[in-house]
Amino acid sequence: MTGEEAQPAGRPPLPALVLLAGLACFLIYNMANFFVLDSRVSDRYSALHRYHTGDMLEVWLVTVSSTPGVYRGRFAAGWMLGRHAPGSTIIVPDSGGPHSGPRFRNQMLSFGRAREVERRRYNQRRLAADIDFEPYIVAVGTSGERRNRRHYRLALSDRPSGTIIALRRGRQEIFADTALLPDGWEAGPD
Repeated sequence: MTGEEAQPAGRPPLPALVLLAGLACFLIYNMANFFVLDSRVSDRYSALHRYHTGDMLEVWLVTVSSTPGVYRGRFAAGWMLGRHAPGSTIIVPDSGGPHSGPRFRNQMLSFGRAREVERRRYNQRRLAADIDFEPYIVAVGTSGERRNRRHYRLALSDRPSGTIIALRRGRQEIFADTALLPDGWEAGPD
């Protein structure tokens, strides 16, 4: 021989055995944790849980939080409107703000399933302050990061008008059915 020892026939090299053993341990550990995690939070993050719908976006938006029934996430406001008021016209203030950009418009047309998004002049602060929407709230949610978190609510009338208006009260955004607003609500700019 030339100074190198030959491997015994049929035996894999030691690094390959170590790698294979490490991979096996990793898989066993993760499978055990998967079942433990699944048994603790069967309504969240569960691959073996039977959900109320086959729509994975809805499963994520509704069950990703620890609070059942609260829509969360970047697209949750649109999803909430699409779920409870599909085909509505969404009215946003023409004075700018978070509802005036193309991102919000696209979100409402896609996830919110809105018929259209219109910009109009109205006093959203006055309307949000003057009306008690609490008895008409059908859905709530949050979006944004901790520092910029916004809370939103959807208020629908018993007889929906098919038109939803975007209002703001501090960090709270209210999407309200125009049937809940007083006559002449369009008077006065924001």
